[in-house]
Amino acid sequence: MEKICNANSGDDARPWLCNVCSRKFTTESAWEQHYRDSHRKGMDELHSHKCQLCNRTYGDIHALIQHKEASHGIVGILDQDILKFLNGANRLLSAKDITRGVRDELGFAVLRKRDVNPILYKLEESGKLRRFNKGSTPLWMSHDNKNVLNVE
Repeated sequence: MEKICNANSGDDARPWLCNVCSRKFTTESAWEQHYRDSHRKGMDELHSHKCQLCNRTYGDIHALIQHKEASHGIVGILDQDILKFLNGANRLLSAKDITRGVRDELGFAVLRKRDVNPILYKLEESGKLRRFNKGSTPLWMSHDNKNVLNVE
């Protein structure tokens, strides 16, 4: 496998540049993990995300989401999937539980907590989710879910 990076990308804080998608990374190992997860071919059963509208496949969920937004005008697909999962839950869930549940239930091979966290806060801001703190861990539920009572 040929490395597609440039150590002289002009950004001293993140010198490793992916020439496939232009993302920058602080270390070579972070770049390699990104390349492996996002761009390496031949790992279809682990890293294939297929657009149901046009059958194109992508190496990670973010590339598929970008494609659906740009090509088909579908915005907020992962937001909708998270809300759908939380609407079916009958308890408060951590970001880790939500990530695992959405990944397993909806078949997203590569979905990380760091991908889900910003969406949870955005959905809370829009009034679609409620957050409860258990120590330093936020727990989440759909604003419409009436199954969880006496949580505060």
